[in-house]
Amino acid sequence: MNIQNYGANNLIHFGDCEFESNVVTFAAAGSVKKGDILARAADGTFELHDGSTTTPVAVYIDEDATLSAAGTVPCRALITGKVRKDKILVGGSAADIADLDALKAARSRSEERFSRNAETD
Repeated sequence: MNIQNYGANNLIHFGDCEFESNVVTFAAAGSVKKGDILARAADGTFELHDGSTTTPVAVYIDEDATLSAAGTVPCRALITGKVRKDKILVGGSAADIADLDALKAARSRSEERFSRNAETD
C-alpha cells in the first residue's frame, strides 16, 4: 500500500492514484487550497468547483496559492484515488455529501472511460 501525506492539512491518498498536471484558471482574484474540489473549465483547464453549477472532477493537492488578479496557477490534481473526505473543501469549507457523491461519480465515469479504451486497444 502506498501512503502519502501532503502537507499540514494531512490530505492523504492511498494506493493506486492518478494525477493530472494542468492549471487552475481564475476569472478574478482568488485562492486555491489543498483539498479544494476542482471542476473542468470549457478550455480544458481546471477551475474551482462552486458547489452548484460545476461538476467536480479532481482534488487540488499542491500548496495553497493566491492570485491578486485573474490568471492561472500551475497544479497537480488527483483525478482518481482515495482521500480523507474530512479534508475535501468547496469554497474553503468542508464539502457536503452531495459534493462528495458528485466527485465519486466523476471518478466512476473516468474509470469507465479507461476500461472502454483498454478493451479497444
